[in-house]
Amino acid sequence: PQGAIAMYERVDDSNVKQTLASYVARGWGESDPAAAAQWVSSLGGDQSETLQILARHWAAKDIDAAAAFTNKLNEGDRNTWVNEVAQSFMYEDPERYLQWIDQFRGEPYYGQLLTRAVWPSERTDPEAAVSFVLGLDPSIRSAPLQSLIDQFAEHDPKRAAGWLSQIPDEDIRLASTDSLIQKWSSQAPGDVEQWIDALPEGTFKDAALAAVVAHTGSSDVKSLSDRITNRDTRIAALFNRGVRPEVTTEIVAILHEIALDDRQWKALEGALARTSP
Repeated sequence: PQGAIAMYERVDDSNVKQTLASYVARGWGESDPAAAAQWVSSLGGDQSETLQILARHWAAKDIDAAAAFTNKLNEGDRNTWVNEVAQSFMYEDPERYLQWIDQFRGEPYYGQLLTRAVWPSERTDPEAAVSFVLGLDPSIRSAPLQSLIDQFAEHDPKRAAGWLSQIPDEDIRLASTDSLIQKWSSQAPGDVEQWIDALPEGTFKDAALAAVVAHTGSSDVKSLSDRITNRDTRIAALFNRGVRPEVTTEIVAILHEIALDDRQWKALEGALARTSP
């Protein structure tokens, strides 16, 4: 590969260099993928596409070697490499895949790797996938749980809704409820209403109603919002129809600082319900 590398080094145009790097790496990767990957990693800049190709081809030939090579890369390239190798590893040997990704606990991409661990069973045995994720340590199950709910909200929202009550982490349950309602209400709004009606009064039902208020085009906003028992949740849902959720949180906090009385709160709710898009 030395001749090809010398050609790469003589070129000044960044786009041409990127293309040459990819060709060099692919050819070199057939005989010595480790050396090719080290060379690409040493080039600097965004070499993610070339690294993805190398990782994919190496993993197809020798998954163990490709996985072991991860720790030899610099931190910036490791994320790209790990996620590409993961796609091959998780289907070939799910149990060993879990053992392998455990070394990446604490890394920003660990949640994504963990999410991929449930992909094979997500398609063949979704109940087993949910049980697996619920059995994980609470500190690491947020990403895979929300991924499962999001996946099934697309094609089996009723099943996804049934899982929500099993989620012990309130923050995850509420965030997943919001995501589910956004997808489900566009498919079968009547089913959403029936599901919400059957829920016991409380935070969970409030969150479901708030999601309907915030994300659907219902014309009966006032009656829907009136069913939300928590005033802050009710106000936030009305604001969410036209404002980003993170901004809504700040708005509600500011309103509390103003110390509105009950009459003013009710007037605000009425105005929001009338002016919501």
